[in-house]
Amino acid sequence: MERVTREFASDVRELTAMRALVRDACRRAWGPDVGAEALAQLELALAEAAANIILHAYAGEAGQPIELAVEAGADSVCVALYHHGRDFDPDKVAPPVFDGSREGGFGVYLIRESVDAVDYFRDDRGRCGIRLVKNRK
Repeated sequence: MERVTREFASDVRELTAMRALVRDACRRAWGPDVGAEALAQLELALAEAAANIILHAYAGEAGQPIELAVEAGADSVCVALYHHGRDFDPDKVAPPVFDGSREGGFGVYLIRESVDAVDYFRDDRGRCGIRLVKNRK
């Protein structure tokens, strides 16, 4: 089991480093037969979730903490993002419209479609969080 935790600042320029941290943990846990499609889907969900935290939970305020925790095992990986921004209820988000009339509002949909499980929560330290689970296929 690969476990790694790192704190990032709420800045969209940090998304590349977040994806790299998850990718490296998965490669160490999954070995040379890492599933490229599963990994790409997980990276997409991670980037969407982190961007939502930066843009919505922190209202674009740079420099706020986002903790990224990764637990990668032989069969699956769990990625959790923790923050002190505003709560989020995904059930209050309108479903996406695919008629070309909107340029945004697809993040929750993309996250749900890209991973096997997603959970929004508040931890025992009062932080908001999102947990993404991707099974290795």
